[in-house]
Amino acid sequence: MTSKEKKALLIPGAVFTAGGRRYRVISEADGAVHVKDEITGNSLHYGKDALAHMAITFDETRKTPEAQRRAVAKYQAGQRQVMIKLDREKEADIIEWLTGKESMQAYIKSLIRQDMKRKGEA
Repeated sequence: MTSKEKKALLIPGAVFTAGGRRYRVISEADGAVHVKDEITGNSLHYGKDALAHMAITFDETRKTPEAQRRAVAKYQAGQRQVMIKLDREKEADIIEWLTGKESMQAYIKSLIRQDMKRKGEA
């Protein structure tokens, strides 16, 4: 599919896949396209030229079930993300240590729980 053909298909309601994610075109104006992730509901804005150069596949037949979208939203509503940033130079030892673990998340959670238990907070 040429870039020109892709641009022509970026109309509201069109569904396409890019990078393993499914998107629906919400609106298109002034050379920009507003798309929505079919699962998470996240909205994104792209220039038509940017989308024309992406490896995208159009799909008008498959739709993401509304029940699946609701289930994902419900699951994500019960989540809380906590993030840390590590300096690649000053904290290289920590990065190396965590990288060697089977699951960084499980390891960090176990350390926190051990500390809570030791301090009598668990």
